[in-house]
Amino acid sequence: MVYQSAIAEGTTSDIGVRSFDAEGALIFQDNIDKTKKRLLTNPRISASSACSNELIVYEDYNELIKRNDLGSYYLGDPCKFALNILKSGDGSGNVLSEPSGIDCGTSCTSEFGDGEKVTLTAIPDESSLFGGFAGTQCADESVCYVIMDSSKSVDANFILKEFQITTIVNGTGGKILPENPVVKYGKDITFTFLPDNGYEVEDVMVDGNSVGTASEYTLQDVREEHTIAATFRENQISYTVTATASDGGTITPKGDVKVKSGESIKFTMTPDKGYYLKYLEVDGIMIAAQEEYTFENVSSDHSIYARFEPYLDEWEIDGGLNEDAINADEKSSITEVKNEKESGCGCTFIE
Repeated sequence: MVYQSAIAEGTTSDIGVRSFDAEGALIFQDNIDKTKKRLLTNPRISASSACSNELIVYEDYNELIKRNDLGSYYLGDPCKFALNILKSGDGSGNVLSEPSGIDCGTSCTSEFGDGEKVTLTAIPDESSLFGGFAGTQCADESVCYVIMDSSKSVDANFILKEFQITTIVNGTGGKILPENPVVKYGKDITFTFLPDNGYEVEDVMVDGNSVGTASEYTLQDVREEHTIAATFRENQISYTVTATASDGGTITPKGDVKVKSGESIKFTMTPDKGYYLKYLEVDGIMIAAQEEYTFENVSSDHSIYARFEPYLDEWEIDGGLNEDAINADEKSSITEVKNEKESGCGCTFIE
C-alpha cells in the first residue's frame, strides 16, 4: 500500500494522508497532526493493542531547510510471528537460524518480523544423520528457507546411524547368530557361535584379529562397520561309555568305548543259546530289555549293563535239552518235546 502527503509547503497545519491501492485508486484520506500523531478518525486504520503492518508516510515542514521532510511510522507495533522447531527421530542434532534466534539445541522457538526470510540449517550430531525437514517446501534438504508471513512450526528429523556387521563362517561345522545384523550407533550386540554336532569352535576373528575360542563375543558401543568370522573343527573332546554284560550273552562294543562329543553310538545285545536278555541298566537306571540301544549326541560319560538269564536253571534229560526247539522270544515258559530213542517213551516237560 502506498501513502502520500497532501500538506502544502511551508505550512504547519495537519498533514493530510491519502492511501492508494496498487492500481492507483484512492482507498482513504486521513490527517496526521503536526506532532506526527495520527488523528484516529478512520477505524479501519486506527492504532490498537494488536500489531500492525500499516506504514504511514508523512511530510512535515522543516524550519531549518525551509522544506517538507518525509517520515513514516507503523500503526501500532510491527507484527512478529513465532517460528517453532520440533525435532523427531531416534537421532540428535541442532537447528540454527539466520537471522539468529533459533539455536535448537537449547532454544527452539523465536519470533521474526512479518515477511522476514529465515534460513534454517540442520546440523546432525556425530551419532546421527539428518533425515529432512517436514512442514516446509524443502523437506529433503539440510538448509531451508522460511518466509514468516504467519506463525509456523517446522519438524527436523534426525536418524541414528546404523552399521552393517558382516558374519562369516570359514568352511563348515557351525553357524554364527545373529547373521549379518544391522546395529545402531552406540549399541552393543552379542554374537553366539554354535558348532554342529561333533564340532567345536577353533577360532573367532574380529576385524581380522583373533579373540580365541569363546562361545560368545560382544561388540560394545558400535560406531563403525565390523566383520566377525568363525572357524569350526571336528570335536577333539571325547567321552567314555562303559559297556558290560553278565554271563549268558555279549554286548557289542564292550568295555570302555571312546565317543567324540556330539556323536552317537549304538550297542547291540546278543544272548547265548539257552539265555535271554532280562533287562538293561543305563547310567544306573534299569530299563526294559531291547536288542539295541543308542546314546544320541554324547556330551558326557555313560554306562550300559546287559543282564542275561537262562531259560531253565538246570535240565538234563537224556543228554540235555533239544536246544533247537527253544524259542528265544518265550521268556516265561518253554515246552520241550523229546522222543525217547531207546525206550520209545514220549515225554513233555513244562516249566
